[in-house]
Amino acid sequence: MQDPNGEVKDFIFRNIRKKDLKNPNIAIPLAIRWLSRKKRLAEGKLGRAATAEEIILEYKGLLKSKSEFKNNAVEKFREEYGKLTAK
Repeated sequence: MQDPNGEVKDFIFRNIRKKDLKNPNIAIPLAIRWLSRKKRLAEGKLGRAATAEEIILEYKGLLKSKSEFKNNAVEKFREEYGKLTAK
């Protein structure tokens, strides 16, 4: 996040320390920008709009994987997402 030549070079947060990540005013914008970047990367790899599952798989580095890790990640995501959306 602080690398001027890295993949988030347009969104540099200068002088962020690990303890700063406990501050929601810093942590939430960082997370949103990071996931936005992962969404664009996933869409570039897929050639179409990415689903929420595909964005998470890109975040975990498993988008193009055929491993059991990918299946486990999808199952866990669906389980946790289900908890969040349950009434």
